[in-house]
Amino acid sequence: MSIFSEPSTKSKVVIKDLELQKGWPGGMWEGYVEVAGVCVACKVPEVRVTCIFSKDCILPCSFTPTSGDVKIQWFQQEALIFSVQPAGQRFNHGNMSLSSHSISEGNASLLVKQVDTRSKGRYKCVVNNVTVTYVVATVEAPIRTVSIDINPSGLIHCSTKDVYPAPVVQWSTEPRLSPAALQPITRMAPGGKSLFTVESILKQQNNSLDYIYVCNITSKYGTHTRTASLQLQEMTGFEGKDLVIPCKAPKKLQSFSLVWAFTIANKTTDILTYDSRTHKSRSFWDNAELEEDNALKGDVSLTLENTVGSEHSGIYTCTFSGAETQHLIQSRVVITSARQEKDFVKYNLWMLGIVVGLIALLALTLVIKRYRAKSKRNLESAQEDAEMQSMNPDKTSEETQARNKLTTQPSASHNAHVTCLFYEDCVLPCSFKPTGAVVIHWYKQQIPVHSYYYNKDQYGLQNKHFSGRTSLFNSQIAQGNASLVLRKVKVQDQGRYKCYTSTRKGNQETFVNLGVKALIQFVKLEMVEERVICLSQNIYPAPEVTWATDPPTDTRSLQNFTRKTSDSKGLFTIESSVSTIGNISDHSYFCSVVSADEMQVWTASLHHQEELFGEEGSGLLVPCVVPQPRHNFTLTWTFIRTTESIVIFTYDSRTRRIANLWESKAELDIDQAHLGNGSLHLLNPDSLGYSGAYICTFYGFQMRHQVQTHVNITVRVTDDDEYDCRRSWWGTAVSVFIFLITVSVALSRCFRLRGEHPVHGHSDINKRIRCSNKSELPVFERQGQDEPSRNGLESVETDIHKAPSNTTLYESSKPLKQHPDGFKNDVLPHTPTENSMINTCMIITDSSTPDTPEERHESRPQTPTGAIITLLTSEMNTEASDDKENERNELEAHSADGVEMESTVNKRFHNKYESSTSELSQINGFR
Repeated sequence: MSIFSEPSTKSKVVIKDLELQKGWPGGMWEGYVEVAGVCVACKVPEVRVTCIFSKDCILPCSFTPTSGDVKIQWFQQEALIFSVQPAGQRFNHGNMSLSSHSISEGNASLLVKQVDTRSKGRYKCVVNNVTVTYVVATVEAPIRTVSIDINPSGLIHCSTKDVYPAPVVQWSTEPRLSPAALQPITRMAPGGKSLFTVESILKQQNNSLDYIYVCNITSKYGTHTRTASLQLQEMTGFEGKDLVIPCKAPKKLQSFSLVWAFTIANKTTDILTYDSRTHKSRSFWDNAELEEDNALKGDVSLTLENTVGSEHSGIYTCTFSGAETQHLIQSRVVITSARQEKDFVKYNLWMLGIVVGLIALLALTLVIKRYRAKSKRNLESAQEDAEMQSMNPDKTSEETQARNKLTTQPSASHNAHVTCLFYEDCVLPCSFKPTGAVVIHWYKQQIPVHSYYYNKDQYGLQNKHFSGRTSLFNSQIAQGNASLVLRKVKVQDQGRYKCYTSTRKGNQETFVNLGVKALIQFVKLEMVEERVICLSQNIYPAPEVTWATDPPTDTRSLQNFTRKTSDSKGLFTIESSVSTIGNISDHSYFCSVVSADEMQVWTASLHHQEELFGEEGSGLLVPCVVPQPRHNFTLTWTFIRTTESIVIFTYDSRTRRIANLWESKAELDIDQAHLGNGSLHLLNPDSLGYSGAYICTFYGFQMRHQVQTHVNITVRVTDDDEYDCRRSWWGTAVSVFIFLITVSVALSRCFRLRGEHPVHGHSDINKRIRCSNKSELPVFERQGQDEPSRNGLESVETDIHKAPSNTTLYESSKPLKQHPDGFKNDVLPHTPTENSMINTCMIITDSSTPDTPEERHESRPQTPTGAIITLLTSEMNTEASDDKENERNELEAHSADGVEMESTVNKRFHNKYESSTSELSQINGFR
């Protein structure tokens, strides 16, 4: 929190120095400068300047002059906009200037010409690379005029134009009406220069002649207010006679100009003008004039002489124009003829006779009804006396004896009305003329509530609903007070109560109508998905809900769904919702809950602002403006990050107490908060601790306004970071390109090798097949002597050089069968006539499972990367396998043991082949 000090004399006279040194006239710009204070931590003063739109404005800055060169820089939102270098070089961004000869005297103030809305913001004055002054500049286009009128459809228009920033419009009436009864519609539209045009529409009340409608338009910063008011009246005149149309100036309006105008058939003409300063008037009609003596007192009533019905019937408007006020009195005048005057008198006499007759009839009805009620009360009193005597047959006190002789008399206050608050204590009034002993009975529609006789309370006949909740003022009964105290009032207690009192001088009955009310305690407004929900609970009777938006929208687009439910206590919960219109940040939503008697109007409003982006280390303003400022309010700022909620700022306007949890991180302008601007200024935010949701809430009397803003603080990106980022992207792109080239070459090599070397076989066995063109039976190869550790036959993969080509589709569809010896022999497809081809091929096979770990490893499934590597090296492996094959063949050709083994195996193979000829015809090839 900054601590402010008084501005120095040098800061106060800086603008005057500029006028004298540069020769600028004092009236060439408008605005005012306010030294906001000095930051104790940084020792840099901050100045607030309000500039007038399209005028010149000075941003003050002063420093201690030195003998050396001076370098002056001006920044707006950390962007350089103006600089003066020691070498005389200047950098100028826009229409800005600085006096050269005043620099030597320590004046670095900047002149901004033709200020517009882009000129607002936070400026920084830097001299010789040292920050000297901060200047916060605001731009304002003041409200010049406000006009008010009424159109033929009965709508009252209040408007102004060329205003910045958007002002606040408030309607009121004299006598005063509640805001819920007015419900104006206000539209604010920015123009080409970002200046606002404001138009507010108000519907007339049913008895509009009893009210004066007042429209107040106040600038956003509360610096000035313009007021326009309208009063309506109707008059009737008679043809050929003079007519005075009344018009009096408001008491607060001392100097004004007056215009009387006449409107008929949408055509308006001026009748008369008057200036209170010069006391001169000018009349455009021959038969219209003012009383000069009365005009000096503010009575500028218009006198029309010798009126004519067709010419003078219409609308007369009396318009007062002051410095900040405009007041209109509009009179609708009807001029009737002499015949119409006679008819009017006759009509009034007839109406008077009818009214007198109705009053007489009503009086007679009341007399008859009262007589019947008196008879009924006498009968009820007699019945009650009989019941009391039957309950106490042995007691013949003087009270009971006197009561038999009494007659019932109605109370002077026959019907009293009492409204009690829910679950509070309430007194039902009743009094009588004390004359000794008394009997008191309280009833609610014939239900016993409380009884008192024999000088004590009697609870024997009391209804259970009232048990323990009733009492009398026993010490005051002797003075004639029979009032009933009803504790913890419930909704079910409402109704008509009867107070019966009996003394020696007579009986008396008093009736009390009891009403129950549960006041509105709160209104909650929240946004769920695309609907705005308004909720209030524990109310009686059931209230009503009204909706509005800012900017105003057609009520047909706000189709609300309202549900009222009651609980076991009889209290109502009201829930109403409307669909959002367009983007959620386009409108503010207002929900007003109005009590049944219209004595309470609670209003809650909600506005979701667009997401706000800021840069780490740079100040950021989170806006929050209440539509209608209040004198007494409480302002809170809440910060929500993920699920954590923190109240970071609280201010109470009544006690002026401030609680700032982020004292070194955020600040708020208290003076602006009293004008309805509770915007929060974040100081040097960081992306981790400041990004999240900010909720601003104004609490006032029967008012709650909430603004929600999501703030995203981004990390400041330096030039080195951008260079590293670009270099990283280039490196990634080159790596991806090389990888794609490698995969393409590997896949093409894979497809080529598969086309040259087809593989046939099963994953559980290895085979070697050899084919030749000779018709003799092939010879099996024997295992080489260089592998003594292995026993049996070895399977070695070779290329198939010849295979049959006339295998039928039927044969290829038959499955393989298991050999009786446990071996699975896969052979080439054939037909019974192809024995010669079968005899030219031989298969050497081992057991169905690999013998060595290396073979078992080769039989496992491979990953895609392993498959690519295997395919890339397959050609080299194939050549090495062929060289080893040739070496084995040379060794086996000279081995006698190999010949013997080949003969033995050949016989076994031939025998098994003969026994499985029927099965071979079903084999369709290698699996």
